[in-house]
Amino acid sequence: MTEHRVLALVGAGHSDRQIAQALLLTPQDVTVLLGRAARTLGATDLADLADLAGRARGLAPASPP
Repeated sequence: MTEHRVLALVGAGHSDRQIAQALLLTPQDVTVLLGRAARTLGATDLADLADLAGRARGLAPASPP
């Protein structure tokens, strides 16, 4: 679920550093999660990943309580 949260923040235009601060992760953790998500979604770069994430916003399953 963390990957979904990272993607949602990327789709909203946040930087790696902002995402790390918001989710209490290190910037390196964010980089790893973004790389994993990019491979899964077939994104070629961060802009492509942000575009995919932005289009998919709101379609990801909600986090469990």
